[in-house]
Order: sequence, then structure tokens, then C-alpha cells
Amino acid sequence: LGRSAWVRSTMAALFLLLAILAQTSYCHKYYSPFDFLRFDRAKVELDATIKLVASPNTLEHSGDWVTVSWSGVSSPSAEDWIGVYTPPTNGNTVDPQKQAPVKFQYCRLSLTHFKTGSGSFKFHMVNMRAPYIFGLLRNGFKDPSLAATSNTVEFTNPNEPLQGHLALTQDPTEMMLIWVTKDAVKPQVRWSPLLSPDIRKKDANTTTYSAEDMCGPPATTVGYIDPGLLHYVVMNGLTPGMKYLYSFGDDKYGWSKQYTFTVPLPGPDITTKIVAYGAILTKLHTRIQTWTIDYKLGHEW
Repeated sequence: LGRSAWVRSTMAALFLLLAILAQTSYCHKYYSPFDFLRFDRAKVELDATIKLVASPNTLEHSGDWVTVSWSGVSSPSAEDWIGVYTPPTNGNTVDPQKQAPVKFQYCRLSLTHFKTGSGSFKFHMVNMRAPYIFGLLRNGFKDPSLAATSNTVEFTNPNEPLQGHLALTQDPTEMMLIWVTKDAVKPQVRWSPLLSPDIRKKDANTTTYSAEDMCGPPATTVGYIDPGLLHYVVMNGLTPGMKYLYSFGDDKYGWSKQYTFTVPLPGPDITTKIVAYGAILTKLHTRIQTWTIDYKLGHEW
């Protein structure tokens, strides 16, 4: 295959893997709680006595934590919940009929909610290249009612290079890298053998997708979030068995920290471990499961 054809086939294979995982989840009836959120019945009934505060309001890096505190909730209920939204509607509010929260937590899991109508949670925040806002909603998922919104929370660099993923190619002297940013001028990857001053650079190709490219609701409606720009590049001239340093980014918008990878040795008997994981949205952690597979370098998709 030519280079462009190989890249297309590799990207297609990655999307196929995601589709298989999604189909597996469907077959086993692993539903997201958001499947039961009645957006069509959502309403806004702001209560001035409820205070909702997110702190800090500025985050340095993806993965930082935000503490969300609330008070003034009269007649606390087991159906009260905190939703995390991005981006805010009109700059500083939430439209519960047109936006799906990216995550949520029931207020009842705070020990003080029933006693005092107040409490707090910590949320692990991913840089989604746009501000966040938090909402306190009542009446559960069947008749959600927005009662209060918080201040906005932003990342200092919405263009932080994120989600770096490595992939093998059909050539044992290559490694493909994919990452995401909001904007870019000249996205590149830099790499070098460990402890070597010989640094190489290579410009990346860039693509993206829009809501029109998705299969249907909710991905095309309340669940759509701008994915940013997807960059991909193939590092070549690598030595199998050697360890490399690499970073990715843009001179204008910033660079990632340095990471490492070791080029696999070619051969039909090489065993590779993979990790597959999925967000379990009823809690604030993920469930991880591992498998060991036999991978033959040069396998054709």
C-alpha cells in the first residue's frame, strides 16, 4: 500500500475497533445512565437561595481537580444531582434541554446533603478545550430541573496537546502518533533516542469531524462536543529494540511533556499486552480490564 492509503486503512481499523467495542457493550446491555436522562422534560427553575461554587476557577493541566460545593438546598432529596457541562450556554449558564452533562454525581453521596442541604465533591477535569460550568439539578433524570449554576472553570491553555496515542505500522522501523489540540499553526513531533542529542522533527497531518459526521442522536444533538483538531504523523528511521524520547505540539500553542516508547522487536512470536477500559458513569472512576494477545508485526488489516 502507498503511504496515504496505509494511513487511511490504519485509521479505518482504529475506528472499526471502537465500533466493535461499542457493539460489544450494546450486546451486553451496558447502558449509560444518560440514556435515561429526559432532556425533553428538562426545565430551568433557578433558586436564588442555592449557592454553587467551583474552586479553583483556573486549572493548569488536564487531570487537575475541582471542588464543587453547594449550600441552601431546601428539602434535600435523593434525586438532587450535580452535572458537569461544557461549554456553557451564552457564556455563563446551562440549557438542560440542549446539553448533555459530560459527567455527574448524586448529591446524596455527600454525607452532609440530607442534614444541612449542603455538601461538596471533587471532580477530575479533562481539558476539553472550552470552559466548564456546573449545575445543581433536582427531580432526578425523569424531570430534571436546573436550580443553580456555578462560576465557570477554565484551563490556562485550551490548546494543551493531549491524548497522545501510539500505533504500530506495517514497518518495524516506524511508529505512528496521534494527538489532539484546539488550534494549531504547525503541529509537529520531536523524537530522539534516549540519551542522544540527535533530535528529529516532523510535521503532522491534521483532520477533524463535525456533528454531521456522526451516526445520529444524541451524538448529533445534545451529546456533541467539538473534538478539536486531530493530528497524526509517522516517525520513521527507528531502530527495533531501542528506547526513544518524544514530545508533540506547536511552537505557538505549546508542547507536551516528554514521553518514551520502545520500538518492538519484529517476529511472529512477540506477545503484546493491551489495556481496554471504559468509563463507568455511575461513579467517578473507571473500570479497567486487561488481556494478553499474540500480535504479529506486519499483520494486514
